[in-house]
Amino acid sequence: MQATQAEVSRSALDIAVPSRMEFAQRIDLRPGFPSGWQVEALQSEAPRILFNCTRQGGKSSVSAILALYNALYVPGSGSLVVSEGERQSKNLLKTVRLLYSALRGGPLIYESRTEIQLPSGSFIVALPGTGGASRSYADVSLLIIDEAARISAEAIDAATPTQSTAKDARLVVLSTPFGKRGLFYEWWEHGGDEWQRFTAKWHECPWIKPEFIAHEKARMSDAAFRQEYLCEFVETEESAFSYSDIEAAFQESVMEWSL
Repeated sequence: MQATQAEVSRSALDIAVPSRMEFAQRIDLRPGFPSGWQVEALQSEAPRILFNCTRQGGKSSVSAILALYNALYVPGSGSLVVSEGERQSKNLLKTVRLLYSALRGGPLIYESRTEIQLPSGSFIVALPGTGGASRSYADVSLLIIDEAARISAEAIDAATPTQSTAKDARLVVLSTPFGKRGLFYEWWEHGGDEWQRFTAKWHECPWIKPEFIAHEKARMSDAAFRQEYLCEFVETEESAFSYSDIEAAFQESVMEWSL
């Protein structure tokens, strides 16, 4: 019996499960995507990952790919994306919708400004990193914290317990540095071997134009440029005390005075 045209023209979602790299290349988000640090990020299987990225380093694109891949190929799974603010969270979910549309995956079961549910039974929710909005979610197999350096520890603490019952849970944390403070800095500097770390400076991102960077370097302070484009943790300019001074003030050792 001859197969129908519909059977022959199977969609991208019907074939064997691809790798994340194959999946990203199939979507064809833009020419050359993925490239640079994004390739290593998508290939990683580590359960806890830190991405220290330059501005415009492609963090949101990688986040969207990871969330959509998890939703499609881990049926019934939950993905939660926590971004710095409401605008960022909505923009990221918009990117996920565009990627899904490019795959011609069929109509969504449900969608709102902050959530989509796919025919696979999976959901993706994007929330701002303020308050305790994430507390109402559970069994989240993929938690992505975007611009983590600018999200409060309280908001992150509210989000991570959503993974406590999920099988093979992954925590992916992305940010550009924002001073020597906060959980992102602590995890990057003192988190130990439980984290896999990736750095993406501006010159490691082929889509960032060198002439633009030259202009930025000329107009910005040295500290701001090193932070925004070279991924360095520098003291914020408004800090009255350095991080090392504050840390030393809370050391447990006691100096003995000689009289």
